[in-house]
Amino acid sequence: MKPSRGQVAFLIFLAVGVILNVLPVGSRRAVVESEPPGSTARIAEPVSTPDPIAADPVAESDELTGAAGNPSAESGIVLLDRYILEKDASVQWKLPTRLQEISGLAMTQDGRLLTHDDEKGITWDVVAAGNYVNDDLIPLARGGLDIGFALPMGHSSIWLRTDIGYAWGDADDPFANFYFGGFGNNWVDDGEIKRYREWYSFPGVDLNSIGGQTFAKGLLEWNLPPLRFENVGWPSFYITWARASLFTTGLLTSPDDSDLRSEYANVGAQIDVRFTALSKLNMTISLGLARAFLAGGASSNEFMLSLKIL
Repeated sequence: MKPSRGQVAFLIFLAVGVILNVLPVGSRRAVVESEPPGSTARIAEPVSTPDPIAADPVAESDELTGAAGNPSAESGIVLLDRYILEKDASVQWKLPTRLQEISGLAMTQDGRLLTHDDEKGITWDVVAAGNYVNDDLIPLARGGLDIGFALPMGHSSIWLRTDIGYAWGDADDPFANFYFGGFGNNWVDDGEIKRYREWYSFPGVDLNSIGGQTFAKGLLEWNLPPLRFENVGWPSFYITWARASLFTTGLLTSPDDSDLRSEYANVGAQIDVRFTALSKLNMTISLGLARAFLAGGASSNEFMLSLKIL
């Protein structure tokens, strides 16, 4: 998808603003402390319900990191004073046992409030759907299984994400096929930043450029330890964390049809940088690069730049 002139101008304006705010800073320090926010864990009902927490629930604020999330330690302490952080008033969430993971909020010994991503667990999903076209119902079924485990190095994990799908009907019917391609992020977005994890994503080629009536797909992902920054910016505009992920994907379409069977692979990386504007507005800039290896020895590249707002 080719960006409009307005989108390009907006991203250039944003990049210039980030550079102007970061360059004047004389002291900066990167600290590996915790996974960045964005957990996708399936959370059950809370074990206990605390008293209401003012007007801003802690669970809705993922960057109240005290000195780590604000260039001024004093201003971070003042920010945390608005929340009830005593043990008796904290919310305890009970996760499904099979996930075998720890997700949510964490409080460090030096008074920093952090959130983090999933580091290990097993998740699965099964989806049945149908396309109704010209009085004809075309059933489709898809399932996925994700397995992850933490590495010895702090806050780093490996995930294997697999998906399979089958569609009934004529293989020449576009409504009886699954389609893949691209990172999937928009230039300006409000959705999940790591969209390369989705079953329909295949970075390195154009959106929906690969199709198949049946498919099997596997993605191997390595989430590197995140970097947390102190004193990068001003109280009204500051960078809080950055994180990189590496991945490789294998895709097999129409494996049951020797005439249509095709194999694809890719390798790629994505870097996400979280910054806060006007003290409360959290935004994320994501940059991705991938190379796809197609049938017949051909290859293609894709570059992704996306800004997630709020």
